Amino acid sequence: MHPLKMSFSKLVINSEGVVDLQARIFLDDITAQMQVLYDLQPVDFSNIESNSTKALQQYLTSHYYFEQASKKIELRIDTVSFSRNRLALVLQMSTDAPLDATKEVFLTNTLLCDASEKQKNDILHIDKHHLLSMDNPRVKIELN
Repeated sequence: MHPLKMSFSKLVINSEGVVDLQARIFLDDITAQMQVLYDLQPVDFSNIESNSTKALQQYLTSHYYFEQASKKIELRIDTVSFSRNRLALVLQMSTDAPLDATKEVFLTNTLLCDASEKQKNDILHIDKHHLLSMDNPRVKIELN
């Protein structure tokens, strides 16, 4: 394992509230967590239909989501791939329905915070970086 514990996400929400979220997570970290939580041997993120990707989708339900009007809005994995150097898992995600631009929106990201207290999750949205962790798990997202 490496000493840096971080994921990076780029969030784009268009004027209609459609979410496009790309997350990069260190492959060794997410692999180890899927092995611990879901007893997966081996962990295989080679395609969207693999048991590992389905387990990751389940994990995201609890650790990476939006909230609007006290309602949880889950992210769906649309594609899964690897970074060029194969050190990171790259997830392309969206929501089933657009967000409502007239209501406040919060994003929670505690990916891998249950595995390491040092885990930090960097979110880039409208040229602003938000660093989320177990101590600071959510941020208000500006839609306009």
